[in-house]
Formats: sequence, structure tokens, C-alpha cells
Amino acid sequence: MTRGTCTLVVVALTALAGGSARADHEARDGWAIGYALHRAQDDFGMGAAIATPRFAGDRLRISLGGGGAWSPHAVTGGGEQDWAGYGQASLLLEAGRRAPGSPVRLYGFGGPLLFFLPDRLSDDSLALGGVGGFGFEYYFMEDGRDGPVSYYTELGGVGTNARADKLAGSPMLANGFLIAVGLRWTL
Repeated sequence: MTRGTCTLVVVALTALAGGSARADHEARDGWAIGYALHRAQDDFGMGAAIATPRFAGDRLRISLGGGGAWSPHAVTGGGEQDWAGYGQASLLLEAGRRAPGSPVRLYGFGGPLLFFLPDRLSDDSLALGGVGGFGFEYYFMEDGRDGPVSYYTELGGVGTNARADKLAGSPMLANGFLIAVGLRWTL
């Protein structure tokens, strides 16, 4: 990426996150609820989460989430490709900081995952896994302070023992590269 492209990206993110990146802003903190869309390898999903206020010098946050995902590897009774849904839950630790003077928070995250597999996909009803990665949270500014809504993007990886063992080839579920986008509303 060229220096000009990097500068353009930083300016665009700053503009999207509320205009000026002021060092004298008032940060909003508290319990947060959120919604996300994600893709882990071939599986598409969505979910909701609740996050604690930040602690340990504004560096850590814990979130508890759950939702559903769909594997595209299922097959209908007529032999056609189909989506098959399954449930998931997570307990994540985030560690990061706000970039000085900006509306952007950079963080790493990781934690365990629990998958609830339907009888259609697997003989196992539960599967364990883990997730890790990094994220960028963009706060929208209002009158020199954080507004209640922030948007985030996360990139990382997922590893699980979840397999659709009732399907041909026993494809893995939710393994590989993860990308997620979402929003949080800080109460």
C-alpha cells in the first residue's frame, strides 16, 4: 500500500468516525450491547453480544455472545445444495487501547467458542473451539465526546472440532479465516 493510499484510508476512517480526531474528547464507557455479521471460512452467521465496561486502566473488556450460523454444505432430500443452521456462543476477552487523539480503538481478542449442532449435520450435539484476532472500533463523535454508537471490524481465525459428519466428506464447520462487522450501543 502506498503512502498516499494509507493517508487516504486514515482520513476516510476519521471522517466516518465523526470528523476531527480531537485529543480532548470525552470517552464513553459502560455496558454495551451489539450486533454482528460474520463469516468464518464458508459459514455465514449473525449474533448479538453484551460487553462489560472497560477495566484495568481502560485496557480490557469481556463480552458474552451468541447467535446462529449457516453452513452451505448441506444437501436437500432431492440432492440440491442447502444451508444448514447451527448455534454458537462465545466468551471473549478484548485487550486494547484507544489510539491517542482519535475516535479509533485498536484491540486484540480471543476466547472459547461453543457450537450447538443440529441432528441434520452431526451426531455430536456440541463442539468446542476457539477464536482470536484483532479489531478496529470506530466511535462516532458528538460535541467532543463519544456518541453512543460505535462500529467495528474484526479479522482473525477460528479453530474448532465441529464437523458435519452426516454430510459427504464430513466438512468442518466455522474453521479458518474470520471476518466480522458490527455495531455496539454503549448504555
